Amino acid sequence: MTMQMEYSVENESVPKRNLSDWDLSDKHLRLKKKSIRKLITLPPKYLGNLDKGIELAIFKASQEVFNEFGGVPIAMGKKTLLQNVGTSIDDHAFIQFYVDLECVVFCPKVDKKVKAVVNKIGETYINCLICDRINATIFKRSAAKYAKKSETDQDTSFDESLNSLSIGDNILIKIKNIQYETDNLFIIATFHKKI
Repeated sequence: MTMQMEYSVENESVPKRNLSDWDLSDKHLRLKKKSIRKLITLPPKYLGNLDKGIELAIFKASQEVFNEFGGVPIAMGKKTLLQNVGTSIDDHAFIQFYVDLECVVFCPKVDKKVKAVVNKIGETYINCLICDRINATIFKRSAAKYAKKSETDQDTSFDESLNSLSIGDNILIKIKNIQYETDNLFIIATFHKKI
């Protein structure tokens, strides 16, 4: 199975979860707790609500954030402003300041297995969510491209297991390729099993 995951925080309906809500010891969630010092650039409209502005800057899907954190931040804990005054550059309407952050980060790696929850089933695809935030799509037709010769004998049982999936099922997938294009994270993976 081929899977593409698109990370986006445009969906405001994602439930907000704290650091303590995540099981960092579960190896199939691929989560790490990270502390980082980051320069935040915000428009002045966030001066009255820095928490919201910092969260939008961190949770936006950008390659800079992905590279800095070594993954996709999915929950934020303690935020510490390191300066009382922000700086602005002449003729720029943005304010810059440093902040220390504590985050839970989803760290995808090639050939590692990840848990996902099925949230939509189509004729040619299966959509699922990883860590409540990352959209994953499994394309049913692409299975042969990634199947090994030893797996082709099991195609019938493999197709049956895909067809038996229903919304809300927990599944395990194996990551094959990670790409970042135009503020979207794309991960190609194979369906491993239902858990």
